[in-house]
Amino acid sequence: MKSIFLDASRLQRFVEVAYADALAKFKLAPLEAHALAVLEAEGPMMASQLAQRVGRAATSFTPLLDHLQDLDYLERQPHQTDRRAVLIGLTDAGRALFPALTEALDGVHNTVCVDLADERHPAHRLLHDYSLEGQPY
Repeated sequence: MKSIFLDASRLQRFVEVAYADALAKFKLAPLEAHALAVLEAEGPMMASQLAQRVGRAATSFTPLLDHLQDLDYLERQPHQTDRRAVLIGLTDAGRALFPALTEALDGVHNTVCVDLADERHPAHRLLHDYSLEGQPY
């Protein structure tokens, strides 16, 4: 029996493992690395905005921010016009991380794309099986 739920889970796991392996030397989870990349590209923002940019609920985002702050990659600062709000921004150490982090993220992205294009790779077969059924992926 085919199960798009199980096949999508397998594909997601393949991508997660590839990213986790590439980011291990930075002690970052894939979501953490992408949150830092958003901050680097867009500048400081409120935690709820950052959570939205990476597709997560703001209510469960605090542990991720705490970990990045513990690594000295981000800092929380008072919002300039809203006393109740806090802005999340990169520290100098967070900004210094970017040449190597960008290289790692670009490298794993390219590796995953190559694997997905390789007809012998199981992830490619998952996508191909569904595309043959006329289902977009």
